[in-house]
Amino acid sequence: MPPCLSCKRENRRFTSEEHVIPESLGNRKMVLPKGVVCDQCNNEKLSMLDQALLDFVSISAMKTFLGVPSKTGTLPKSKFGNGSLGMFAPRNVLFRSNSPKAFRVRPGTGDDPNRVLIDMTFKSSRPMSAKYCRKLTRALLKMLLGGIYIDDESRETKLAFSEKFDPLRNKILDQTKFDGYFALMRNSKNPGDQGIALSYRFIPDEANIETVGVEFQYYGTLMCTDSEMLGLRHLEKWPKDQVNVFSF
Repeated sequence: MPPCLSCKRENRRFTSEEHVIPESLGNRKMVLPKGVVCDQCNNEKLSMLDQALLDFVSISAMKTFLGVPSKTGTLPKSKFGNGSLGMFAPRNVLFRSNSPKAFRVRPGTGDDPNRVLIDMTFKSSRPMSAKYCRKLTRALLKMLLGGIYIDDESRETKLAFSEKFDPLRNKILDQTKFDGYFALMRNSKNPGDQGIALSYRFIPDEANIETVGVEFQYYGTLMCTDSEMLGLRHLEKWPKDQVNVFSF
């Protein structure tokens, strides 16, 4: 067997596919076939990173609104610090809240007298601790490495397996502790029209250290980081009114 994309070991079982973007978010296209990622990486550390992304408050809420089923086919549900959200039947969502500030109905605008606007405020029950931000960052890096493999597959240069990405692999598998950051856009317009997108680009730093910036968007939630964590050197350049940057 060829080496595993994540751990580069050969003496492993390779019987499962690896979804670059978590399958439970609706991804059916960006999939690494059997033989690319070993079962141990796929079912353990990479699965844990996928779950961290699935549990992120805004992603979890939008996944439930969209009705994206789990791997087992069950309807989605989300739990928050101030309530819960669940789809109990197709296109039917129930919101339970323990806070009067979490749910508000107000008259809408336009010619339709029956139109209303519903404001829902979801509060995460999980603080943005250094440990949690590192896990979310590693989830982005995991998607980055898979994206590089898919884009390079037709050229057969095996770029994703090269030694230059070994430090990236170590970060993904938590084999090395690193200082890093997780950036999250504050606001988004028309999230329902934006869909799912994963993008990356190679960026030369002024010190001639090449890094790879990665962005992931899920219906209005936009987050990013970079492979070498060079964004930490430029924290003062991040527009604070547009982006929350969590460093660890």
